[in-house]
Amino acid sequence: KGVEPKDRRQTFTASGKVLLNGKPVENAEVIFYYVVPPDEQAKLKGAKQVRSSDGITNAQGEFSLSTYTMGDGAPKGEFLVAVVPFKTRTGLDVKAPTIPEVYTKWQTSPLKTNIREGKNEVVLELKE
Repeated sequence: KGVEPKDRRQTFTASGKVLLNGKPVENAEVIFYYVVPPDEQAKLKGAKQVRSSDGITNAQGEFSLSTYTMGDGAPKGEFLVAVVPFKTRTGLDVKAPTIPEVYTKWQTSPLKTNIREGKNEVVLELKE
């Protein structure tokens, strides 16, 4: 069903790059989890973080975030970030990258960022 337009938060252009030991990571899914401020938690059934936006990296490790529609960016706020190997939804073979496990869950990932009004560029540096 999706998100009702009245419940949508304004989004801002957000793109970036994923690097592992300084090299671009291809075919990674970058997932942004919104850190819900205490005054908004009741509206979200007490949730302290919710999956918000995501994107898939290209051969140069670059991604654009999508929230409601393809490439629309992300809402402003603080985010925890997870990076996981992309699994194709089309059935075609995709060469999945090897990503250190610590980055694959928002609960353990040290990656955090803020999205602000305007254009946002995020560089995520992963280490083995």
